[in-house]
Amino acid sequence: MLAKKSFLSRRKGFLRYLPAMLLAVLLKPLFFIYFKKKKIVLIGGHCGEKYADNAAALHRFLIKNHPEYTVYFGLTDRNDTLMRTIGGPTYQLGSVWNYLLYGYAVICYYSHSLESDVAPEIDFTPFARTKLIKVYLGHGIDGLKRNLFIFDTRHSNYFVCSSKQEKLIKKNEWGIPENKLIVTGLPRYDELYLKHDQPSTRTILYMPTWREWLNADQSFFFSDFYKHVSALLNNQLLEQTLLHYGYHLKVMLHPFLHSVFKKFMEQNHRLHSVYFCNPDEEIQKLILRSDVLITDYSSVSWDFYYLDKPVLFYQFDQSEYLEKRGSYLDFSKDLFGSVTYNADDTVKMLGEILSLSKHSDYYQNKVNQKNHFDFYDTNNCQRVVQQTLPNLRT
Repeated sequence: MLAKKSFLSRRKGFLRYLPAMLLAVLLKPLFFIYFKKKKIVLIGGHCGEKYADNAAALHRFLIKNHPEYTVYFGLTDRNDTLMRTIGGPTYQLGSVWNYLLYGYAVICYYSHSLESDVAPEIDFTPFARTKLIKVYLGHGIDGLKRNLFIFDTRHSNYFVCSSKQEKLIKKNEWGIPENKLIVTGLPRYDELYLKHDQPSTRTILYMPTWREWLNADQSFFFSDFYKHVSALLNNQLLEQTLLHYGYHLKVMLHPFLHSVFKKFMEQNHRLHSVYFCNPDEEIQKLILRSDVLITDYSSVSWDFYYLDKPVLFYQFDQSEYLEKRGSYLDFSKDLFGSVTYNADDTVKMLGEILSLSKHSDYYQNKVNQKNHFDFYDTNNCQRVVQQTLPNLRT
């Protein structure tokens, strides 16, 4: 069943945006002529702080292939340097213009929720447009972690699924009606497929994911999470292994750790072959340029699996994670990579992976990829558009 959330918990955010909503409602009739012949599409992701993953991929596809639609991308700050990287019109989330666009849009696409990515707070107010088409893209394949935020997507008309297997998760675990679930593949996988043959850069990517029970303040440095991650990044055997095989390791911290990034890097930047990624570095490019992934529960692992690149799961807190967050997979048999529970074993397993003459050999005895990916092509965006965009739906 879908989780419930009271309106009182949203009231503070609602009141913040209420003046802009009211002004947009009053001004809407004055813009009728301007918008009469326009087909407005709104796209957003990552609370307007990033132009990345499925939202960005679909935005680029629509701009290039469907000029009959006017496509806007939502950002938290229209003066941000990010705006200059986007090939098309943008708008500032929560502005009067935002709510005017929402009032005339024909469809919205978002990676997390309409409220966070497209039009703040409005979807749970009297101003919500019930006939507006709303499409939940997601930002990764669901499986490794249970969704704690289903409520925020409940008004969506369509939920994009990477495969029939993921469709079953959204149907049985999320409680989404089957008629809302469309199996299209993820938009950003078009580029992964197109560029999957990039030459090796001898790079290992380490991406530990966030835990809801952590705090990104000084207490973070006393957590078990920090202790285990630090143990890996300062492991002398890791340095020897990287040097022996001619690799380097890049560390990408979760965005929620940006507030402690500088101190984290200063305390864990002792090995010559370990580098820290800039927090703003584009994940998609890192995925394509890296040869191996070390993670715990990140959905980025699916991208590496799709590309036949080895994934090593360093799950030092597996029992706690399953108790507090949970997963849709059985970690004892469904994971598509080796699992380790301490830093020393992680380094040893990494050495075994790097010793393989071909990294793709790593998956010969792992679970079948066909269970998780229904499409291997560059038509994911096209399928999403064909099944959701007005005038194109069959």
